[in-house]
Order: sequence, then C-alpha cells, then structure tokens
Amino acid sequence: MNNAQRAKIFAPYAALKGFGDYIRSAERTTEERVLLAEDAAAELNARLQRVRRGDIIRVRYYLCDRYVEICGAAGKISLEEEWLAVGGVKIPIADILALEGENT
Repeated sequence: MNNAQRAKIFAPYAALKGFGDYIRSAERTTEERVLLAEDAAAELNARLQRVRRGDIIRVRYYLCDRYVEICGAAGKISLEEEWLAVGGVKIPIADILALEGENT
C-alpha cells in the first residue's frame, strides 16, 4: 500500500457533507447589552409616550445576545406590564435601545 492510499484510511470522514460549513455560517457573534444613559433613557421614555396604536415604528431591541431591528405597526403598549407590541412581537421596554417613527 502506497502512502496516498494509506492517507485515505486515516482521513476524517464527513457523514453530512457541507454541514460543518453550515454550522460555521450559522454561528453568530454576541453583543453586549447597552445600558442607556439617564438622558437617553428619558428621551426613549418620551418617545414611547408619543407612540399610538397603528403608528409605523422602527424598534432596535436586545434579543438572545444581540440587537435586532423590527419595523411595523405599533400594537398594544402596556406601560404597566412594560412591553410594546410591534407587528405581533411583544418587546420588553427594558430591552429597547432605539425607537423611531412618525410621531416619535
């Protein structure tokens, strides 16, 4: 047996071709949660007070170790329970980093 044939015996076997590449592409980097300064938190609170149901808004919020952005119609806003619904997604107010919209 020559060296090339012998090397094939000990080569790693990939049962699922391309799976390793898929896993590497699916890995995501995590982002640290940003703690808003007092003035930025006050500005965000003022913007939340101006949001009305049906307004088209863009929200950047923390979800599963990273920031994501959603754009859609504002749904119910519960300041008592501290969440905002955008496009059917309930977003905790504490997780919101930025809010933009027509009336905000």
